[in-house]
Amino acid sequence: MTQQADVSWTAPHDEAGFEPAPAYEEAWPESSEAYHQARLKSAQAYNEARLDSALDALMRAGGGTPSVRTSPQTGSARVDRSRSSVRAFPLCVGMLEVVSGEQLSPLMRRVVLRLVDAGPLPVEEPAETLTLIWPAPGADEVVLPELKRWRFPETAGRQHAVNLTVRRYDRAAGLVTLDFFLHLDNGPASRWALAAAPGDRVGFGGTRVHWVTDPTAEWTLMVGDETALPSMAAIAETLPAGHRAIAVAEVRDAAEHVALDAPLPEVHWVHRGERAPGEGRALEEVVRGLDLPPGRGQVWAAGESLMIQRLRRHLLRDRGLRRDEVCALGYWSIPRTRRTPDA
Repeated sequence: MTQQADVSWTAPHDEAGFEPAPAYEEAWPESSEAYHQARLKSAQAYNEARLDSALDALMRAGGGTPSVRTSPQTGSARVDRSRSSVRAFPLCVGMLEVVSGEQLSPLMRRVVLRLVDAGPLPVEEPAETLTLIWPAPGADEVVLPELKRWRFPETAGRQHAVNLTVRRYDRAAGLVTLDFFLHLDNGPASRWALAAAPGDRVGFGGTRVHWVTDPTAEWTLMVGDETALPSMAAIAETLPAGHRAIAVAEVRDAAEHVALDAPLPEVHWVHRGERAPGEGRALEEVVRGLDLPPGRGQVWAAGESLMIQRLRRHLLRDRGLRRDEVCALGYWSIPRTRRTPDA
């Protein structure tokens, strides 16, 4: 993933123990502002405690290595995705320092960064995602989240963050390669990538699993727009020799082909031209026209959220693929005010 729609947030309140209603109902009149603030903080603490409990249960149920199950009815093996992709986030936080930058294509910028005072990234699968964090407006430094909880102190303010695919990770050298799709709106992440110089720093939290290798898959289909190209390339580099891999990619024009820099002999390119990203259904139509191979497959798709919803329905309903064969992710969304009837 180059980046999802740019995300920013206001840091949540500090965690506090849940207090039963009488604790604040007796302290302040019900009509007072202090009453409502206390009730809000109590409810927040309660909801956070419930979320933590649910996440802890998920973590106890999952591991970092894919588990293969054999069906007692058919005797066929399949990967157990429900267990393999569950992992706390973030397992690592810290700073990244720019080492170099290069323009892969007119719309894709590659930046190589070095981990600074941070442990190794918990990368286990290709196309894991890293969250970059910039300081809040007026602040000089990034405030990092808590490990395994993604929570910030109130002093963090409204920081800016984006999710990007780990295109490559050199664990021994501590180097991370990230590809930035330069959005037409020239958002904060795009501007930073274009101007990034050696020595510049950015905060991070990571990583999330978005692809779990299925050792039983006989073929792989990858679908997406420019935001998906880094993930498609990272996945392609890990597929076994002789494995049938099909890619369907929508880009502005042929100049963007070089951004998919991985050995993929079968790529169906869709050239968008002057059409805005996410508009139209050309990418979906190519997928609908494909003759998919027989046997168990593994599908990974990412792009504009409504397109991904339609594509997921097609693959599950029309193609008859099982849910554990399809991973379809909405990386970004067209604002409602800009949607067209065919978007």
